[in-house]
Amino acid sequence: INGDKKPESVLEPALLSLIELICDLKVMEEGVLQLQYDTNKTPLGKLTREQICAGYKELSRIDELLANGKLGKELVRACSDYYTRIPHYFGMSVPPVIRTPGMVRKELELLEALGDIQLALDMFSSIPNASLHPADQRYKSLCCTMKHVDPSQQDYKIVEKYLQSTHAVTHNQYEMILEDLFEYEKDEQTAKFHDSFSGMDRVSQIGLGSLVKAFELRLPKPPAQDSWACGAQVPMGPGIPSALENLALNYNEYVVYDPWQLKMKYILRVRFNFK
Repeated sequence: INGDKKPESVLEPALLSLIELICDLKVMEEGVLQLQYDTNKTPLGKLTREQICAGYKELSRIDELLANGKLGKELVRACSDYYTRIPHYFGMSVPPVIRTPGMVRKELELLEALGDIQLALDMFSSIPNASLHPADQRYKSLCCTMKHVDPSQQDYKIVEKYLQSTHAVTHNQYEMILEDLFEYEKDEQTAKFHDSFSGMDRVSQIGLGSLVKAFELRLPKPPAQDSWACGAQVPMGPGIPSALENLALNYNEYVVYDPWQLKMKYILRVRFNFK
C-alpha cells in the first residue's frame, strides 16, 4: 500500500467539484484582487480577525466624516489609517481618498469578503484527517448536508425558471445559465426554523414575521408564482414597474432582521455568459 496515496473522495462528483471550488484559495484571491486588495503585503492566510475589525472601525470613521461634511485633512488621515489596516494595490497611483458613499460601499464589500474568507480559512485549518480526502474534510467542517438535485426534478425546474424570469432588465450585459443545483440543510437552521408561513428567496425559505415595508421600482408580476411541495411560494418574474416614483431601490428586495427566520435551501452554481 502506498502511504502517500490520497484517499478517494466519497462525495458525488458534482458536490466534490463544488467543495473544491468554494475552498479554492486562488478563487478567493481573484475575488479580493478585483477589489484592489494587496495579497502580497498581507496574504489571505495571514489576515487576522483583528485586522478586519480594525478596518471596519476605520471605515466607520470615514463614513461618519463624510456624513458630517468633513472632507479635509481629517478625512485624508482616516483614509491613510484605513489603507494601513487593509492593504490595497493601486499600481503607481496614489491611494484615492474615499469621498463618496459608493466608495464606502465598495470598501465594505471588500471587508465582508475578507471576513468570509478568514472565517472559511479558520474552519478549514483544523488538523487534517489522513483517512479522508481533503475535500471530504472540508465538507465535514461545514456541518451541513448538501445534495445534488437532478435536472429532471421539479424543484430544479422551478429554480431554473426563477433564475431566468427574475433576471434584472438592467443587467443585460450577460445571461445566467444554471449548471448545478444543490439542496442545502444545516442542522441548527432546521432546528430553529419554525414551520409557519413562508416565502421563498432565491436560495432561502423565510418565515414571515412582522414586516417593515420599503418601496421599489419593480415588483414581481402577480400572480406569477410557483410553489414548493412544502407550500412556500416562489415569486416568479418578470418584474413590472410599480406606480411609484423617485425610489431608492430598483428591484423588489427583502431584509431579514432575525436570522432564525431564514433557512438556506439551495445553492446554485451559475455560469455567466457575457454578450
